[in-house]
Amino acid sequence: MSDKELLQAIEHKDERAFNIFYEKYARGLAQFALKCTRDENLTKDIVQLFWIRLWENPMEIKTDESGSAYRYLTKFFTFRMLDILKERTEKKEVYCEYIEDFDIQSYDISDGMDMKELYSIIDMALNSLPDASKEIFKMQYVDELSVGETAQILNINERTVRYKSQECIDSIRKSLDSWYATKKTSVPRESNLDFTDLMRNVSFAVIVQAHFYFEHLS
Repeated sequence: MSDKELLQAIEHKDERAFNIFYEKYARGLAQFALKCTRDENLTKDIVQLFWIRLWENPMEIKTDESGSAYRYLTKFFTFRMLDILKERTEKKEVYCEYIEDFDIQSYDISDGMDMKELYSIIDMALNSLPDASKEIFKMQYVDELSVGETAQILNINERTVRYKSQECIDSIRKSLDSWYATKKTSVPRESNLDFTDLMRNVSFAVIVQAHFYFEHLS
């Protein structure tokens, strides 16, 4: 059965279809949540709430032309996770630095447009650079390795790591700066948008991490 058929069956409360869908995606989603929160109990809560929501409203998850829910599901999960983190941060139940500074609610993926464009901007900026630079960017901003750790793994000096990392940041910053100039978003567009600061924003960093993480798994 395709994801579309499974979701339609879940809509009619077919437990077997739900279990199949769950087994297909649960592990990857949980691993990503744990990577972001580094908290097993919080991860369990996030995952449980997500699957309860899917059981109750499976048709919230859209599918592509082939009947696959993967791309929409992973983005939907990312935003729902951020909703929970934001809510619990506001209630002082958990602490996520800077998460209140980024209004993730402005990015509604019901039509998939804004985030699809944002991901495309990131992809185009990185794809215009050498593979070595992209790998360094991923290691530092997605895998969260230090300059020293990155240099040691790649067997290059730290100066090269900093240079290539900055090369990626500059490329994405310029692309985002141009994109924000034409979009009305919750993040005010400033001249010379500092992508390094933006990556320190938990919400935006999680979105970028999700993009790399789930693209790699697909």
